[in-house]
Amino acid sequence: MASSQACTDCEGGKFSDSEAKTSATDCGTCVAGKYSGAGAAVCTDCAAGKFAAGTASTVCTDCDTGKFSGLT
Repeated sequence: MASSQACTDCEGGKFSDSEAKTSATDCGTCVAGKYSGAGAAVCTDCAAGKFAAGTASTVCTDCDTGKFSGLT
């Protein structure tokens, strides 16, 4: 078995909230309305006026003119 010399971040849109994960499949997926960058321990709520419609978002998008989004 090969040895690891470094740990790999969970990709953006995913998170790892505990230690000793062994695979990228162990990373959780951010739900709609939340986002994360690579290596996140938790997903973050989108700010008021922004949204993330799908899962695994890496950014939140501004609401269009005539629309709004309050904090969830």
